[in-house]
Amino acid sequence: MALSRHWTRPCALWFIMPSFIIKIDGENVYPKTVELRHLLETLTRLRKAISAAAIDAGESPNDVFLSLTEISDKGSSLLTIDESDAASVGTSRVSQALRDGDLSLIPKPSRDELHKVWLRAKHNKWTISMHNSTPAAVIDPTRPFPATAQVRGSTSLFVYVIRAGGERSPHVLVRLPNGDKRTFSVNGKALASQLGSKLYRRVVIHGDAKWFVSTRKLAEFKVTRLGSYDDQAADPGATLLSLSDAMGRHWQGVDPEEYLRDERSGDDQ
Repeated sequence: MALSRHWTRPCALWFIMPSFIIKIDGENVYPKTVELRHLLETLTRLRKAISAAAIDAGESPNDVFLSLTEISDKGSSLLTIDESDAASVGTSRVSQALRDGDLSLIPKPSRDELHKVWLRAKHNKWTISMHNSTPAAVIDPTRPFPATAQVRGSTSLFVYVIRAGGERSPHVLVRLPNGDKRTFSVNGKALASQLGSKLYRRVVIHGDAKWFVSTRKLAEFKVTRLGSYDDQAADPGATLLSLSDAMGRHWQGVDPEEYLRDERSGDDQ
């Protein structure tokens, strides 16, 4: 029997991936009743959010893909999607950010796309959940979107340089003291070239930063200058201790000596 467009019993639409499921709950969430353009828009924005998070973590854009491999109808619609290993990095970061309500874990393009998904969910009265671990990551329009208010300032960071370059938009991929990989914009090709000469070394970078007001965590950073610290000549332990005194909140919970041991043991990774 055909489903009526006016049937309002709560139901669900599932998108299944090998390690990742997107579920949309709401009224009339069936293939015959949901507006296709709204469905495609939501999936496209989620894909963009995942892709941006993966690239920010150092994955190659060419390696990030999601592909639809099967559509079946078993009471509700099931869409099976294959996910590349690179894409799964982005999926994990986006899901963690939503679970924690902490959008400092993902880059601005991901935050922007997720906000648009939240607006679509609010308009359609959907609840969207991402099931790649327990508990699920939920976009619930009955709750406020995670706060993204920010403050600006200048600061310095101690980082391990992994990659630097970019013809149109110079950037640098670094590893922070807590182990996170982040991609920062760089003020010009000349500076990017300087950073390129410091690959696989620990350096101090100075620049313009934005922090989330709610969590006081780093949201964005643009490198404007390379510090004079040289990890091949200086006493790194002393340098880290001085940086810890100067930038306390960015080094909370980080032991300088332990950090150096971990960095040295991971230089070949």
